[in-house]
Amino acid sequence: YQRRVHGGLFNMQAQSAAPEIALKSAEASMKRNDIDHALEVLDFSLRNRKNRGNNVALEKVILRMIKICCDNLTLFTIKDCLGHFRNLCQFTDRDKLENVLVELRTRADKIMKASIKEYGLEKISSVFAEDMQEQVEEDPQQLLIMAICEMDTIEAREKIIPGVTFAIEVFKTILDVIRQNSRLIDQYNQTAVMCFDYICQFKSKKLYKKVSDTLHSHFKQILDSTKVAPDPNKIPFPVDLNEDESLKKVLDMRTRQLNYAL
Repeated sequence: YQRRVHGGLFNMQAQSAAPEIALKSAEASMKRNDIDHALEVLDFSLRNRKNRGNNVALEKVILRMIKICCDNLTLFTIKDCLGHFRNLCQFTDRDKLENVLVELRTRADKIMKASIKEYGLEKISSVFAEDMQEQVEEDPQQLLIMAICEMDTIEAREKIIPGVTFAIEVFKTILDVIRQNSRLIDQYNQTAVMCFDYICQFKSKKLYKKVSDTLHSHFKQILDSTKVAPDPNKIPFPVDLNEDESLKKVLDMRTRQLNYAL
């Protein structure tokens, strides 16, 4: 594909798709502060068929993409890229996939911790709480106070929302990508627990419902998949609720989810 760069037409296919060269090109782009181009180069290399089987090098590519995305709070095509890397690794290199999942989750965790350290739980909770302001009588002095408070709230929202929302979306992305793989249930549950822990600290019913809906959708997909014979080419190692270990892990997470609601 093509894109316009510095007044000229850039042909991505003219670039080498080799991961090593893509990484160097991305570094050069980052020095120019051209984040979009850096991510496009890495994305092209990750998806290029010539690189299939070279999972060691592609792991470096997607880890670099994750760093750029997390440093700049942009999701780019991170869900699609993670899904593509999962498809490359889930049969033979699951350890590499798990490394990438852990790295992405760890970076989202750091973003959450940094937000809490900088703004405090009380302020973050006020931003994500429903019905943030009470009704007041409309006399001039109270309206002025209300306007000043609202300006402070707007400024706080503009600073807090991007990081917290990005981290929540990262957690949801991980859950979406590994939702039906029985060998990654532990990763799934760890991600869900981390996400709900933060949501409970923020006391946000809206965020809780958003993530709960995601988990409910995944659980429904698992139930639906038991009604037909699984296709191992599409869903390797599907979650089988007839297996005691898988059933226990799925129900443990559902129980924890209900406990969070209480």
